[in-house]
Amino acid sequence: MNIWIKNATVLTMDDKQMILENTNLYVEGNRILHIGEELRDFVAEKVIDANKKVVMPGLINCHTHIAMSVFRNYGNDVGLETWLQDYIWPAESNLTPEDVRIGSEVSIAEMIESGTTTFVDMYYYMDEVAKASEKMGIRAVLTRGMTNPTKEILEGEREFYRNWHGKANGRIEMMVGSHSVYTNNKESLIKERDLADELKVGIHIHLNESQSEVENSIKDHKLAPLEFVDTLGMLNKKTIAAHCVWLSDREKEIAIERQINMVHNPASNMKLASGFMEAQKMINAGANVCLGTDGSASNNVLDMFEEMKLASLIAKGRYLDPQNLDAKTVLKMATVNGAKAIGKEGQLGKLKEGYLADLIIIDFDNLRHVPNNDIMAALVYSTNGFDVNTTIIDGNVLYENNEHIGVDVELLKEEVNNIFNRLVR
Repeated sequence: MNIWIKNATVLTMDDKQMILENTNLYVEGNRILHIGEELRDFVAEKVIDANKKVVMPGLINCHTHIAMSVFRNYGNDVGLETWLQDYIWPAESNLTPEDVRIGSEVSIAEMIESGTTTFVDMYYYMDEVAKASEKMGIRAVLTRGMTNPTKEILEGEREFYRNWHGKANGRIEMMVGSHSVYTNNKESLIKERDLADELKVGIHIHLNESQSEVENSIKDHKLAPLEFVDTLGMLNKKTIAAHCVWLSDREKEIAIERQINMVHNPASNMKLASGFMEAQKMINAGANVCLGTDGSASNNVLDMFEEMKLASLIAKGRYLDPQNLDAKTVLKMATVNGAKAIGKEGQLGKLKEGYLADLIIIDFDNLRHVPNNDIMAALVYSTNGFDVNTTIIDGNVLYENNEHIGVDVELLKEEVNNIFNRLVR
């Protein structure tokens, strides 16, 4: 679709993080054609007036478990291990593929309406997540959270790669999901590494999320999780490592040396009382640090604007430094750094001519956004997902004027309530 967005304030997130006032943005097909003066000969199929609105790159959620929306607000006010062992894992044992599809559609709708255009997922029944992603138009990097995989599961991963990697006009891609050190033995981790090498994709893994995880890894393997998987050759610039909260000094050095992508999940880590990644310190040392929501069962929303604000405020309060994770930095974490993590640097994360047309339009015509004197600060400290007016992914308008296009939200709400009642009550 050819789209003309006019009268816009555009946050490009380019190297200068340039803000363009009262400008035009043109989308041709699934790419950004032009940003700047009006193109007189452009034939637009759709015209969007973005007066009093901000256009910016779509947000990239680099770690989540979207089907876990079926467990939202279940198992609260407990630590990670108790939450998993006493609540989540028992309930998950009865999940069906249909449950995962519905939970995925609920979360995709939530992400689209709150400004997320790409997500990196880890869960089960990934064919269902892929089907939901294809149907609803979002961009997805999908990984099955493998735990001591059998030969059949590994072959299933190869089949998933053949069926889905690069499909839906390139919107759906696959990585190898290695759930964690505490759910895989050494031999399984090696098999997962070999599969990633075979398919030439990265690995998505939970690392050093809690103190007990680190303590148990040292007990079992004589090394903390990140250092242990490094000895197995699992860490490189394609690796997406979620959490990275409890890192030793040596592990921080390894993360930098291997150029891994680290995902900060402040809301989930706070809710489960796991601690906080030293994000600013790692960024200063040269790490690519991104943002993720984790699953909505431990967050309990998938709002990346909320995640940006929390990341910034936690860092300032923890280190008593008002410049720690400032607005520019967390915006970059949610856009540019996320694009780099999924191998889309030069394609996503910025609004530039030739880039993929994944963008969102934020309504600034409300009391929370006046006076309008610092766009980036307003986006981080004053904005939430409800301020998203329009979401465009791959050149397709999926959400406009605060309404989904082609999604029966009421039906999804009913279906997910039925799933929860069956699984838990």
